[in-house]
Amino acid sequence: MLIIFFITFGPFGAFLSYCFEFVVVRIVGGYLVDLVIAINAPIWIIALVRDAVVGGAGMVIAFLPQIVLLFVCLGVLEQTGYLARVARVFDKFFSKVGLSGQSAFTLLMGFGCTTTAIPTVKNIENKSVRIKTAILTPYMSCSAKLPVYVVLGGAFFGAGNWVLVFGLYLLGVAVAMLLAWIMDKLLLRSVANCHCETDLILLQTKQSQRLVLLSEGLLRLPVSVGRTRNDSVPPYKLPSIKAVAKSAADAARHFTERVGTVVLSLTVLVWVLQNFTFGFVYISDPDLEISMLQQIGMILAPVFVPLGWGNWGAVSAMLCGLVAKEAIVSCLGVLSVSFTPEAVVSFLVFVLLSIPCIAAIVSLRRQVGKQLAWVAMGIQFAAAYLFSFLSYKIACAAFNGDFAGLLFAAFIILLVTVAVFMLITRHKCTNCGKCKNSPLR
Repeated sequence: MLIIFFITFGPFGAFLSYCFEFVVVRIVGGYLVDLVIAINAPIWIIALVRDAVVGGAGMVIAFLPQIVLLFVCLGVLEQTGYLARVARVFDKFFSKVGLSGQSAFTLLMGFGCTTTAIPTVKNIENKSVRIKTAILTPYMSCSAKLPVYVVLGGAFFGAGNWVLVFGLYLLGVAVAMLLAWIMDKLLLRSVANCHCETDLILLQTKQSQRLVLLSEGLLRLPVSVGRTRNDSVPPYKLPSIKAVAKSAADAARHFTERVGTVVLSLTVLVWVLQNFTFGFVYISDPDLEISMLQQIGMILAPVFVPLGWGNWGAVSAMLCGLVAKEAIVSCLGVLSVSFTPEAVVSFLVFVLLSIPCIAAIVSLRRQVGKQLAWVAMGIQFAAAYLFSFLSYKIACAAFNGDFAGLLFAAFIILLVTVAVFMLITRHKCTNCGKCKNSPLR
């Protein structure tokens, strides 16, 4: 996996994106801007095409080569049976945090697209494991976030950005496993790890044998958490070039469609909000008038000051990410947001762990219900805020020698650890299904 990240986000992947950007943005985009100027279009139309269409959506589509390259590598791993072996190897570890080997497939799918990965939890038999897997899938960094990593990380960390990107992917997995363990202790304990007093009856059917949990006749859950009983490791095989090409082509088509529809529309909307007042008057001098977007961002900006990027432009771009994560890049370009290296690290961590796009939220709601979907979004925002704050303090200590902030971050970690430990010791979920709001009822 480390080699894949080096190939995709290292010099080779960056070179491909640069060449594609030169063709799309500078040649095609430049011709489009010259065409608009030649027909004597109004000033605001010229600015719209130059800043929103070419400078915004054009910058996002420039990362198409890296998206295709990543999915080619992942397709090869899947076709060779490597991912199946990973799921089998991690089955024992996943069971310790309340998941199963089947969860690995959904989580790995989450690296591609969260919206399409969440519905695959239907194949998981155990309900608690199925709910936890759906909730944790958004923590896997989807391909829509790649342009954000590449643009901001590449601008501040250059050729070493692939290390930062790899670290972000690992952080997403680590946070997901930590939350899985906490949820297994507090709310959604898997049956395989349950130590409550129950009667286990072995039922034999024509197709398979299955353990059924009987608790006072009120609860009937399959004991299997989706782990395969076959101890053999899946064999390696030669990848199918056709299947790999189809996977990469589908990813390219999906990415292009989103850029041409959602991202472009949102970029134009952000540009309008940025360049017009609430009276819908075009702003010719930003120093004299305040735009609609600036007023909205200024209201929310103080909340994110502790994270190092409490300015209205960064907050507005993050809000645009609720529609499509790719739009964050175009919005940052339109709004001309400035960052410090420490703020970039914090911002990228927040992008990684924050609430996913609306399409993914709808997909999650269909699988876990409205109530748990709101709970999951609340947990995501809290986790994103906490880890973004901690990463900002750690980055300040690394870049500026601010060890006082590092000590404060360590103190926060200690407080959170103590709070979680107290919750676990006071309320251990036994999967009895008797809680009033239990999702297993």
